[in-house]
Amino acid sequence: MQGDGFTDCLPQNNGLSGVSCTSSTSCIAVGTHQSGSLNQTLVEASNSTSWSIVGSPNASSSPANLLVGVSCTGSASCTAIGYYVGGYYIDATAYQTLVESWNGTRWSIVASANTSAGQNNYLYDVSCVSSTSCAAVGFYNNSSVDQTLVEREAGPPATTKGYWFVASDGGIFSFGDAAFYGSMGAMHLNKPIVGMAATPDGKGYWFVASDGGIFSFGDAKFFGSMGDKPLRMPIVGMAATPDGKGYWFVASDGGIFSFGDAKFYGSMGDKRLNKPIVGMAAT
Repeated sequence: MQGDGFTDCLPQNNGLSGVSCTSSTSCIAVGTHQSGSLNQTLVEASNSTSWSIVGSPNASSSPANLLVGVSCTGSASCTAIGYYVGGYYIDATAYQTLVESWNGTRWSIVASANTSAGQNNYLYDVSCVSSTSCAAVGFYNNSSVDQTLVEREAGPPATTKGYWFVASDGGIFSFGDAAFYGSMGAMHLNKPIVGMAATPDGKGYWFVASDGGIFSFGDAKFFGSMGDKPLRMPIVGMAATPDGKGYWFVASDGGIFSFGDAKFYGSMGDKRLNKPIVGMAAT
């Protein structure tokens, strides 16, 4: 494909079959290109003015590696799907599903399910609601008829291999496999930091200040704050929703504030408390 700023590998055959954009300046397209007698994965990225090829792996030295769909939830989070085969467009070796993941730096192959190593399995479309929750659809052949195929990624299991501390001045301390994504330690704060929550994939976090101001780092997105609104009592904690697309704040009087996809389930803001609330947790 040539034109509109696309970079390709002419004179070999090139084809793009899926695209996902997270903003007007960030798009990823996937497909396949011919390299000699081989069909190999092809990924291109746009920065709004031009497209460029991004390196992508292949399942093996297989003659056919094809990506046909992609879904991105951020500039550092994309999942691409397709299929590959060991034989050259024959069923000597069955087609098997192919899933690849983008982390903002590189593409890597992710293990995916197949009904059988001897049955053809294809994935044709994918949709992701977060960096750790995707669903892909396609079909498989049971030697006589094609059957629907649905696969779901629920994300990696929670681990206890690392953690963060946050100080009242916004300084952050990382331990184990917890990565550093930024802090407020060297910046002026109107009010002290009183709580912190991590994103589902552990690649970002939020800080909340006692005035309801929010600070986002890594892949944590901003969904709103109380920083410019009067509060009856100070914020004392926060929690994130399971998909990382929202969060709650809680005040010392039990008042609750919901943002993004965080739903309101009730509060203690209008009830008498013997002692102030000091924190919160999400199910």
